[in-house]
Formats: sequence, structure tokens, C-alpha cells
Amino acid sequence: THQVFTYETSFEYISNHQTENVRRSNMTPQPQPPVPFDQLTFNDAASVLAPGSLDGKALVDVRTPEEYADGHIKGSINVPLPRFQDPAQVDQVVEELKQYKEGVVVTCFQSIKRGPTAASHLVARLKELGLDTSSVCVLKGGVEGVQNDPALAAHVEGKAGPAH
Repeated sequence: THQVFTYETSFEYISNHQTENVRRSNMTPQPQPPVPFDQLTFNDAASVLAPGSLDGKALVDVRTPEEYADGHIKGSINVPLPRFQDPAQVDQVVEELKQYKEGVVVTCFQSIKRGPTAASHLVARLKELGLDTSSVCVLKGGVEGVQNDPALAAHVEGKAGPAH
């Protein structure tokens, strides 16, 4: 695959010895699909992380076990992202999370990519199974945001502790 870009007029995409010219004026941004879950802000995080507030909720950290061991939010459970992406494992994840009747809060280090990806996979599978998806959300800012917020940092534990 070879790509040549000319910004003023058009670009050529050469693949399998075929050339297609597309005028930039014809290229319109595609609307982004709606995010299938809510994002909790740090103001929301304070109430989610308050003592006893995780009762009935799962706070799912989708980082690797090694990252999780380096520092995670107290009360969170580690379910690495590949388990959400693997069709053979996602049903098992759904079964494990069914016990949390009050919702599932997904997080990772910053909750920019892995957290939303895991939440999207979870929501898609729940929809396929005809289950409620309204209680799935992502903790905006992730573990890093909690660590860096002086009011919330004490909620982080692990090898590095709150200062990691």
C-alpha cells in the first residue's frame, strides 16, 4: 500500500495497482457515532469514591495486571482490556459484572482510549444480550486524574501509593 498526499487539490491512493482521485472539496467530515456511555467527571468521582458508595457498583480498571499493581483506585477490580475485546471472554466478563446491580464504572490510566474502548465493547455485548446498558460509564481522567487531585489522591493504592 502506497499513499501520496497533495493537500491543495486531491490525494491519490494507490492499492492493488488501482488509482482513485478524490477531490478534497468532496471530502466531508463524517459524523461521529454517539458515545454509548456516560463519562463521570471528577466532581462525580468524589461521590463515586466516597466510603460505601461502591456498594453495588463495579469500578473496573482495564489496565494490565502490572499497571494495576503499580497503583489503582481502592475497591477497583482488574479486568484487562483484552478480555472485553475477545468474543470468547466478553460473556464471562458480563457474567462477572452482573452481580453489580448499581452499575459499572470503567477506568484506566487516563480513560482516554482503553477505558472508553472497554466500555464500548461491554455496552455492545450487553445490547446483543438484551441487557440494560444505562449503568455503564467511564471515569473521566482515570486513575491519573484521581492521583493528581489532592482531594481524591488518598483513594489510590498499590506499590507507588497515592503519590505515583
